[in-house]
Amino acid sequence: KQMTRCCMTWRNGLIAVAIIYFILAFMCLMYLPNFDSLLIDSDKADSKDHHKPRHRHILVREWLKQRCENVSSARPADVVTSYPLTGSVGIRNQQQQPPLRVMSAYYDARKELSHYIRVLTILPRSAKSTVNLHCHVPLAPGLHFTVPGTPYEMNENHAMPYGAYVFSCALPPHLQVSDPICSVLITDGPEPIRDLDGRPVSSVELPVLTVPREIPTNALPTASAISPRQFTVCVPPLFGSPSDRKLLDFVEMSRALGAEHFVFYLTDEIYSNNGVLLKLLTSYASRGLATLFHWKPVNEFRSQIHYHGQVLAVHHCLYWNMGLSKYAVFQDFDELLVPNSAKYKSWTDLAKDIDDGTHCGFRFFSAFFEPDQSYFDAKRTAGVSRVRTKCMVKPDLIFEMGIHHISKQNIEEMTPENKEPDVALLHHYSRCTMAFDNGAGDLCSKYIADTELHFWRKQFEKLKLETVHALNSSSR
Repeated sequence: KQMTRCCMTWRNGLIAVAIIYFILAFMCLMYLPNFDSLLIDSDKADSKDHHKPRHRHILVREWLKQRCENVSSARPADVVTSYPLTGSVGIRNQQQQPPLRVMSAYYDARKELSHYIRVLTILPRSAKSTVNLHCHVPLAPGLHFTVPGTPYEMNENHAMPYGAYVFSCALPPHLQVSDPICSVLITDGPEPIRDLDGRPVSSVELPVLTVPREIPTNALPTASAISPRQFTVCVPPLFGSPSDRKLLDFVEMSRALGAEHFVFYLTDEIYSNNGVLLKLLTSYASRGLATLFHWKPVNEFRSQIHYHGQVLAVHHCLYWNMGLSKYAVFQDFDELLVPNSAKYKSWTDLAKDIDDGTHCGFRFFSAFFEPDQSYFDAKRTAGVSRVRTKCMVKPDLIFEMGIHHISKQNIEEMTPENKEPDVALLHHYSRCTMAFDNGAGDLCSKYIADTELHFWRKQFEKLKLETVHALNSSSR
């Protein structure tokens, strides 16, 4: 009997332990996400929130919200720079080279079943095969979900020592509908390299911008705070000493044609050497006509990356405008996309006619105009360049932009389309050159008069006068 009682006591104990185990397992399933990848430690300071007597869902949401605010405030929205992963695994032994650098991160929710975090990066092209970038998504205090990144080299690196890349971190389904993904910890390797005190030395945390920004889930800011535009002009990085008069004319004529907003990338030279130009650009920004970014990611590389990091600026502007602008027009400030005035009165008329919903964007051929002549007393090359082209695109449908073409659409069926000069022509106010146009005949030998812009002259002069008045008023 004593043996029987002992066995029954032992059995009851096992049953009690099993019940407790299942209760704890059920609670974990109810209150924790489904972690099926590597979890790494977050900052130890965050772990103290575990002990607050609050419901876990509320606690985690508040922690995520505070983390979003902290990360965003640490990365000024009007400054674009690159952050080094010092001691990065793939290239830390190459002392002559700076490490992998990360610029910005985007939550790409454009495909219903495949969501990604896209990370815009700069790295030595010689080291691209050794980089092992990982994305760590914060889920709760002390916990991250870790996803490896797949590299994609952009096609406009032009064999320079440093190049632009997009690393894509594919997210599992249960993370695609969870709490807002507004920040990501980037490492080169599955976890950060730590110093002797245990502090991570090879990680950078970035705010995550959701694209397209009209999607309400995982979006900061929320969709209600966003008013989509029709046309935004993306201008490559400004450097040296550009003419304030030419930039004024470029903006006002673009507005007359249909542009609503401009995105400018300003190098350190612009901030230090161009008081008048900077005043003009600041005036546009204060009127809501322009967004200005301090362009800093290539300060360390200079001549070792192609043309002031132009392809990086192109992609920053592309992703920035997803959901904010139906169309993005990529052009330099010595270029104008001019519709055939006999057919179209604005970019709006042009887009309505050529966009039948089956294309991701449109590519326009160019003619050279003498750089110092008036828009209204103009002569251009009789022939056109089919290489020095620029594009009007729908940002939501593009994965990769080239400088002169659409490199890769986001949906294969949505193809780019070339448009002939009788539809619209890119006016390029620069000395004619045959470089890259070997199949265009003697492009530079013959010039003809071009009066196309006369149609928009009154609107141009009206808008220009308004800007001059605004500048004069602000200087009083």
